[in-house]
Amino acid sequence: MSVRLRVWTVLLSTICAVVAQAEVIYDNGGTLLQGGLLSTVDTHFIVADSFVLDDGNNTITDIHWWGYYAQDDIPAIDSFTAYIYSDAGGAPGAVEFVLTDSVLRTDTNDLTFGTYNEFEYQMDISALELTAGVTYWLALQNDVDCNWFWSVSDFAGGDAHQKLQNWTNYDVEEAFYLTGPAPVMPE
Repeated sequence: MSVRLRVWTVLLSTICAVVAQAEVIYDNGGTLLQGGLLSTVDTHFIVADSFVLDDGNNTITDIHWWGYYAQDDIPAIDSFTAYIYSDAGGAPGAVEFVLTDSVLRTDTNDLTFGTYNEFEYQMDISALELTAGVTYWLALQNDVDCNWFWSVSDFAGGDAHQKLQNWTNYDVEEAFYLTGPAPVMPE
């Protein structure tokens, strides 16, 4: 292999590695495998959980979460909508952003309650810059006719809300994390 080809190979590998990496900018915990809150359009339920981003880590490029389907009604294809709400005194307020990008679903090979297949989801979005230090609410809703539950996080306590007609606090955390662009490497 020529020197020039080796240099290009190393350079291309380095660029691809930097581009492929995303940094976790908010972590609300992984799945507890002990339940979740129903959040599907056909049942009219929607679930939201709060988050605050730090200065310098306030641009979201990916949303990652866990969930499961009750009664083995796993759809062939999912269609999720992610909503970003403002805060209204400790509950979701006005819808600020609606995201309908495609979602990658991966079976984790774990079982919630020892019964239901647990899945991890990833939605890659166009870079979304939010105001640092401000409370927002992430809501996820499966738009397919199924009984889909957003898994409860392994973090204790919480303020996740579920809405049928009014927002209700369930004192749990939902399992999700947000990623942003990889940090810029100095030259």
